[in-house]
Amino acid sequence: MTNCWPFAKLGDHIDLLAGYAFKSRDFTEEADDIKLLRGANIGQGCLKWDRERRWPRSRAAEHCKFELAANDIVLAMDRPWIEAGLKWSVVREPDLPMLLVQRVARLRATGPLSQHYLRYMIGSPQFEAYVRPIVTGVNVPHISPTQIRDFSFGLPPRGIQDSISGLLRPMDDLIENNRRRIEILEEMARLLYREWFVHFRFPDHEDVELVDSDLGLIPNGWGQTCLGEEIDLQRLNIRPFEYPDEEFDHYSIPAFDDRRFPSVESGAEIRSGKYLLLGESVMVSKLNPRFPRVWRVDRSALVRRAVASTEFLVLVEPARWTLAYVHGLVTSTDFATRLATTAGGTSTSHQRVKPTDVMNMVVVQPPEEVMQLFTRQVEPMLRLADNLIQQIEVLRDVRDLLLPRLVTGELDVSELVLKLEALGV
Repeated sequence: MTNCWPFAKLGDHIDLLAGYAFKSRDFTEEADDIKLLRGANIGQGCLKWDRERRWPRSRAAEHCKFELAANDIVLAMDRPWIEAGLKWSVVREPDLPMLLVQRVARLRATGPLSQHYLRYMIGSPQFEAYVRPIVTGVNVPHISPTQIRDFSFGLPPRGIQDSISGLLRPMDDLIENNRRRIEILEEMARLLYREWFVHFRFPDHEDVELVDSDLGLIPNGWGQTCLGEEIDLQRLNIRPFEYPDEEFDHYSIPAFDDRRFPSVESGAEIRSGKYLLLGESVMVSKLNPRFPRVWRVDRSALVRRAVASTEFLVLVEPARWTLAYVHGLVTSTDFATRLATTAGGTSTSHQRVKPTDVMNMVVVQPPEEVMQLFTRQVEPMLRLADNLIQQIEVLRDVRDLLLPRLVTGELDVSELVLKLEALGV
């Protein structure tokens, strides 16, 4: 089916606002202050708060023009294109209140254009294909508000816009619900690790005396160990001839990604410059250790870093410790703080840790029975989180298959809805 929708210029149907140049010297990290939405907080279809900055609540009224609302579309104008895709997102109620920072655009639909349909148009391959070749700038690639407004697209009648949005929104709502459930499960696992192995409030801890050690007070009967004694640093720069009779999955790690698993590259060619994972592993980013990025891997694989990324990975595989315990350790605030103190670099956002510093780190060594009890409690949480991650991937695939065909009119949404209803979907 080919649509006969009239072409429209995006600028004629949106209210576009560029953010304000808030002074960094006045940024705060107080939880009661107002979040600032910067380009660094925008992922591919999601918002990320691992690099959060805030503005004093007492001064928020001065900048009420830049307050964001639920369902606003936000688009990074500096470095708008990353390997994972276009940096855009929808503002959701739990994200608020927020203020819009410079070099980020806020889009609101006007007139016959639906806000929900605008969301899918901005997230469509058509808009991505428009943005990629017009990005300018060498040091800081960027697009301008004028370029965003100049995008042309077929504008369907409001009823068709609503039907397309009504078909796709339940998928996005389920993706968002799953994402929040994942965050809750992982936060529960982190809190349990902190309670048991940082504050030492493990089961029956009342009966165990705290004694002095090089790490401070630790429970009597617990020890201390070097990280390199308990986990193995994976090999890198693997060459194909070293494993002539073995076949591996291939993982790619995007520069920016909200997935807890790396993405699989089907049929990827084996090249050198890879990391080799043997069995279950935890992968820790060496970049910006104050906010470490962690991936879980559940199979043997070869991994490459994203070509456009300057980020390298520390790959660890549990040798004597359990995967759940290692994951708890590397996602803990205490571990991130200690990594940051050993990292080198010109600024906190460009710090890198050395693998030797990680492997030489001295940590507490709990008794085997305490670690196993922790693992039995945490493994079901991580397993459920992993299942939800896989559900998100399936939903994304379905949505991304339908989206470009719906917004171009290639698929008749009314016929598709009838077919889905007939199938009981």
